[in-house]
Amino acid sequence: MGKATDGPGEQGRGAPAERAATATQWCAGAAALVCAVVAGFHLVWALSPWPAQTWWEWNRTVMGTDDPAARTGAGWAGACLLLAGLLVSAAWIVGVCGGLFRRIGPGWFYRISCWGVVAVFLTRGILGLVKDVPDDLPAHDWNLYLYSRCD
Repeated sequence: MGKATDGPGEQGRGAPAERAATATQWCAGAAALVCAVVAGFHLVWALSPWPAQTWWEWNRTVMGTDDPAARTGAGWAGACLLLAGLLVSAAWIVGVCGGLFRRIGPGWFYRISCWGVVAVFLTRGILGLVKDVPDDLPAHDWNLYLYSRCD
């Protein structure tokens, strides 16, 4: 026989609140997915100029320079890989705080880290509005649309 909270036809399946994802879980899932996708982009950018055809085109579009040395060396690839790792960590932290993943370690670490993730993304959004990116770069428009405004 089912629990006292079960309604007709719901024996053994738990109450509807137990089955349905909460708004917090949906938001955490969306945020974790966005972090994971952006991490994937940075992983790709560490290895290739996608979506540009050449590194020269990538330099010109993103960095506003024709200097071929602007995006060369292990430093750039290392920075992209580091950022990809941080974004994967942010996805995990947000997922744990949203109840999607099992916690490993003390709860206080995840609470503090989750607020840190929020602070970093808020700062990034604000800097996207006030940081001086030349208007003639295609990266300028992407910066505003993706990070700082939604119109």
